[in-house]
Amino acid sequence: MSEVYFYHLFKQNTFEVLYKLLVKVYDTKKKSVVVVGKKDLIYDLDSFLWTFNPSFFLPHNRFDDNNVDISPIIITDQYKNVNKASVAFVIEKGELEISQIKLHERVCFLFDNEDVDRLTSINKLKEDLRLKHINFKHWAENPKGWTEKECTNFVTSTNKNI
Repeated sequence: MSEVYFYHLFKQNTFEVLYKLLVKVYDTKKKSVVVVGKKDLIYDLDSFLWTFNPSFFLPHNRFDDNNVDISPIIITDQYKNVNKASVAFVIEKGELEISQIKLHERVCFLFDNEDVDRLTSINKLKEDLRLKHINFKHWAENPKGWTEKECTNFVTSTNKNI
């Protein structure tokens, strides 16, 4: 059964949060696929992962690189699980269908509180998950870290001090 996690960001940068989560998955020797909403974000994220932490290289490939089938992390804008990833990350308006979610042990959706359209699409996805009896958790960023929230529809707010 797939676990679905929603990471509701209020202040942190999506790429930085994603990096931390990718490292945790990489440390377990599991593979990941990152689905982004636009092709240019593939290259932005690739560049970020190359430069964010000079003391630790997080091995990854773009979908158009060679040997993606053996890569521990693939970045793509069109979902394909060519590396047989256990964990999928969905950021910046990337999408996964319910059938694709079911192919992974865990799927993490990271989204910014300021993106009203994304909040709406996340609420729709939550309803679809409920209908398919797929459990999910909502983690909201707070000044001390993360808090698990009751799984209700997300509040559309521009208040970053929640």
